[in-house]
Amino acid sequence: MNRLVRALRRHPWAAGIGGALSVLLLATVGVRAYAVWSVESHAEARQDAVVEDALTTIEDRFATLRDQLHGRARGLAADSNVVQGLRVWQEQSERSPALTRHVVGLTTEPRTTLEVHTLDGRPLAWTGAQLPRDSGGISPSSIPHMAIAEGNGRWVLAAWVPVTRDGTVIGAVRVARMVRYQPPIQNRYVQAMSLEDRWRRETGELVRVRWNTSPPDSPHRVLRGIDGSVLGYGAVDPPSADRLVERTASFYTNLLVVWLVGLLGWGLGLVVAWFLRLARREGLRRHRRARAAAAGRLVVVAGLAIGARYTILLLDVPDRWIAPGSDIAPLFDPTYFASTLGGGIFRSIGDLLLTGLWAAGLAMALVYLARHYRPAADTLKALPETLRQYPAHTPNVAHFLGTLLGLAGGSLGSIMVLALVVRRAVLDSTLDFFSRTGLLPEPLVLGVLGGLFLLVTAGVLLGIGGTWIAIRRVLRHRPRAWPRGIGLVLGTVFLGGGIGVLYLGMDLQVIISLPYVLGILGGVGAMAVYGLLGGRGVGELLTLRHLLGGLFAVTVLLYPLLYAGMDAKRQEHMVDAARSFERGQDPRVLYSIRQVLRSASEALARPLQTEGQEVRTQTDSIATRLVRRSLLSSLSTYEVRLSVLAPDGTISRQYTPDGRLEEESSDQAARAVFSALRPTYEQRPGPVVERLPREATVRAAGERRFQYAGLLGLPAATDSVDAWVLVRIEPQSLLPGTDFGVSRMLLPDGSFGDLYAELSLAEFRDGTLVRSVGRDFGRTRLQPAEQERLQTRSAFWQQETVRGRKYLTYYHRFGPNEDASSSTAAVRIPAILSFDHLYYLLRLTVAGLCVGLVVYLLGLYVRYRRGRLPATQVRFRDKVLNSFLVVGIVSMGAVGVVGMRVVTGENERIIERQMHEHLSRVEETLALEAGSDEPLWQVAERMNVDTLAARVGLDLHLYRDGRLIRTSQARLLRDGLVNERLPGAVYHELNDEAHRFVSAEATIGEFRYRVGYRALIDGEGRPKLVIGVPTLTQQEQLQEEKSRTLAYLFGALLLLVVVVMLTGVVLANALARPIAQLREGLEAVGKGRFTRTLTVDTRDEIGDLVQTFN
Repeated sequence: MNRLVRALRRHPWAAGIGGALSVLLLATVGVRAYAVWSVESHAEARQDAVVEDALTTIEDRFATLRDQLHGRARGLAADSNVVQGLRVWQEQSERSPALTRHVVGLTTEPRTTLEVHTLDGRPLAWTGAQLPRDSGGISPSSIPHMAIAEGNGRWVLAAWVPVTRDGTVIGAVRVARMVRYQPPIQNRYVQAMSLEDRWRRETGELVRVRWNTSPPDSPHRVLRGIDGSVLGYGAVDPPSADRLVERTASFYTNLLVVWLVGLLGWGLGLVVAWFLRLARREGLRRHRRARAAAAGRLVVVAGLAIGARYTILLLDVPDRWIAPGSDIAPLFDPTYFASTLGGGIFRSIGDLLLTGLWAAGLAMALVYLARHYRPAADTLKALPETLRQYPAHTPNVAHFLGTLLGLAGGSLGSIMVLALVVRRAVLDSTLDFFSRTGLLPEPLVLGVLGGLFLLVTAGVLLGIGGTWIAIRRVLRHRPRAWPRGIGLVLGTVFLGGGIGVLYLGMDLQVIISLPYVLGILGGVGAMAVYGLLGGRGVGELLTLRHLLGGLFAVTVLLYPLLYAGMDAKRQEHMVDAARSFERGQDPRVLYSIRQVLRSASEALARPLQTEGQEVRTQTDSIATRLVRRSLLSSLSTYEVRLSVLAPDGTISRQYTPDGRLEEESSDQAARAVFSALRPTYEQRPGPVVERLPREATVRAAGERRFQYAGLLGLPAATDSVDAWVLVRIEPQSLLPGTDFGVSRMLLPDGSFGDLYAELSLAEFRDGTLVRSVGRDFGRTRLQPAEQERLQTRSAFWQQETVRGRKYLTYYHRFGPNEDASSSTAAVRIPAILSFDHLYYLLRLTVAGLCVGLVVYLLGLYVRYRRGRLPATQVRFRDKVLNSFLVVGIVSMGAVGVVGMRVVTGENERIIERQMHEHLSRVEETLALEAGSDEPLWQVAERMNVDTLAARVGLDLHLYRDGRLIRTSQARLLRDGLVNERLPGAVYHELNDEAHRFVSAEATIGEFRYRVGYRALIDGEGRPKLVIGVPTLTQQEQLQEEKSRTLAYLFGALLLLVVVVMLTGVVLANALARPIAQLREGLEAVGKGRFTRTLTVDTRDEIGDLVQTFN
């Protein structure tokens, strides 16, 4: 305590910081109590003030948005190109290509559209997002004005400004921005958005926005347009008194935590300074007691640092300070990463990073102290002689053996802990570590990799520092009667014995393989020996070349642990997929049934209550369309039926995607399913969707298959039922190689996910394939060897090669039978190849570079403070290595950029070629349907688009004059996921530039794909109709192939850098060695030893120079 007081007296600024933090802490406690009392005493006035502030914020934000849109529209209306284009239309009734070209070239903000309209409301040019139009049209008297448009779950704020010429209104400009979007599905690509969500985050209050409706009862402000018209209302629900008190107390509690963390950091900083004050002394190497005192201080620092980490964890720092929805909030979201290891220090990605920083800091402190223990030698050859110079000052068998046992046990324990932490980090994460998204991992994956990199770095530093300390202690306590080198022998024996106990007594091979344990022991030992050579200081070790060397070494040590966890997660994923597939669980189907029942309640309720032939025909058309246009029609691995039943359960009609069925053979099955679901409906009226077991079907025992079923009474939400709608789905009996049919971005989170992604799944009975989905499994029967293995075990893994490609396959036998004739599920996934490993290794290296960059900047500061920047002397060997390093990095960057462009360009060419082929197939089909001299556009106009799409096996859009008139993806149109108009640039190229084929990028949320467009022209060469072919499903496949190609490219680049660096090392050594010999010879001559000669190892100019010296 006296030393602490004296230290504070020597550094009054430190005492001032501690005192200030203490005063702030006490003052905040008092202010918090007063603030809580004040809110409790004046709760009503406080509520009014909070609501008023929130309403003012809403009004200001809306006014800013309104003025921004109106200003952009006013500027566009005054544009001479727009005025000239509308003048051409007014005088010649023709579109101006110059107007279209100009508008298409304008930049727009996200979710914003720019449009130029004639007075009759016809759009002449547009660009940006395709947003709904407000109804009612426009007229000279109705503009300028602002309006709210709604359609397909999208709400749009639009500003209209007239375009005038000589005082006469000749058209209008519309600038619109989406203010609310409520998609029917939400996933990683498609997300809802609204102004009220943004305003809730800004104000912290419960904000509600009503557009085009009556004013709410709660406090509100009118949202007016630029012309004063009422567009909507922004309301704020007053917070309760308890909520206000809780919020006030929470604010001051967070402030208290700031001062507490500051005091914690202040105290820890003092203790660290106390340790460094002794550890910095250069004479510490010669004084054993001083080294022991420094080690004791390090123990205190470590204990306090660990306590500080758990204290911060208990205080919920920094998570309590992070606002929801902020950019760094996902780092502390347990949804992405949560592990129970360590009592919560790995509960999120941010906590993993903090723990890694803590561990790395402690490890660096240990190495900083251990440098005073290490017996340094100039070269590897001189190291044994250096070790012999250390006599055994205090021989002690217990200390000698205890040191060796501690080193062996600590090394093996650290490796096991690291392996467990890395494995759990991968298994406890919902992130995809196998994704091929480019050179840079996704930000959250990068955070996990960075945290693990810090932990492994800490483990390596602990191993190096512990080895140095152990060597010094072994040399000091070796019994004099024991031979030199006995420590190395006994250490090896102890390590071998520990490994034998661990791997023979426990099943550790699953967590970490024995070769890796031996490899990491050898690697850390080699780095520890390397640290004994030369007189490198901290500044030299923090140079770019040494940091990169250490970074690659840690990467090589970390990757086997990471891949072991990744492989375990992949196998766990395959086992789950096999069980889910065998039980027939498919969340896509359940979601699809709910969608059909919801649509049926809206479309069939009224027709089913009306009699007449015309109404029955209409009902048939609606029911068929419901099945055909839903996701069910895309699930080609299933048989789909929609049944309409009378109130008593009698079957009246049944439908498939092909139309109404006239047969009565399936009445018994439908009635059985209806009887199974009706009790559930009666208990809880509403849509009932369930998966029925095989035993619930009425098929023969050998033909039974599970099925999904949904039941809904019409009209919905009523006590009486006039009719029932029953939807049944069964897997088809034999569909080898059938794909899933539904794009993942069209399904909500949890309905598909990645459970079956990249997998081929098959079910075998009696060794014969009965069901297969995903990629082509490639076989119709189990091989004899596989059937023999299934007779003795229920599951096994097998590496297979099918048509030149390697796969990992998992076979699992289900059922009560003990032979292979029972149901067997097989799951196959592409094997991880060598270039895949190189790619993942490169991504891990990139994560390490992010950590190494911070350390390098720290090294620059240290070298600058010590006057070593710029360096006064650079060795020739270092120059060569630095040159090769620069060449390797530049080569990798150049080849990577060029390779990515080539791969991307080739991918786009493949898509373009496929779209050409698809559109040519459509034209050929239309030509077959065309009559004598009938143009193709007329055939397309009269044909049913669903029929045409089914015949060509493609999704189709049909446009007239730029507007979508028909589509085979009606659901996407209804959900607002497909634009209702051609992109402005496409319309310009097809109509103004007279191109027959154009492709453009389209988006569904964040997912990007391409659409090919072909114009069907009339006799004058003008487009009458435009056919669009989206490549939604193909884009996923092509993106996957592109990602795999890029993975191989980046893996090869990593191999290139390694080869360049190895070449540099070999060449640098070949050049530097004779120069070093010459230097030694010159030093010998300077000392008067003229008889020394040098050996000549080369026959080049350097050899001639050595010969001349001799």
